[in-house]
Amino acid sequence: MRIFVFYILALFWCEIAMGASLPKQCPDAHVTDLQGVMPADSLRALNTQLRQFEQQTRHRIMVVVTDTVEANRLGEKPAERLLRDWHLDRQRALLLLIVETAPHTRSKAYIAVGESLAERFPYLFCKHLCSDRVVGPVYDGHTHYYALTHALPLMQGVMQGTYSAEQYHRYRAGKWWIWMVAAGAVMLLLMIILPKTKAERAAE
Repeated sequence: MRIFVFYILALFWCEIAMGASLPKQCPDAHVTDLQGVMPADSLRALNTQLRQFEQQTRHRIMVVVTDTVEANRLGEKPAERLLRDWHLDRQRALLLLIVETAPHTRSKAYIAVGESLAERFPYLFCKHLCSDRVVGPVYDGHTHYYALTHALPLMQGVMQGTYSAEQYHRYRAGKWWIWMVAAGAVMLLLMIILPKTKAERAAE
């Protein structure tokens, strides 16, 4: 009997340690923050923004913040699995899943979209969007709100057809060209300056 009671208590404490579980059904709120990484006012503002976006465009964006335990339960493609479980895969919906790995470490992010939006959100675009805009920026304190405010306008533009993955790829490539040109200019400047410095030292 004691062993049975100890087993039940162990399971109970394990559930507490793992934190809240993902809802089985699609929640009414557009943002589900199981990790508590967003302040209450930011959470309300984001929910209001996404609710208004859905009312105006009939496109739904769902944001979920969870931990690695819950993400691993969903399998290899957690965002796609959650999209199906919540019956959003046949709708004009986008699900952004943010996985908190550990304190002071880089989070992971995944994007899944409904079938009607699949062509607008190719895999490489989703991958770049997650790395550049969701987990790339420095967070506002310990929250994800700052990153989301930089990522959501792009997602909304692509969903509405006013922006495209090709435009983002050109923008991203343009940034690399700027860095390459800047690096080349610095190297050329060093090549011009350093020989003169050596010659001056030899003359001395």
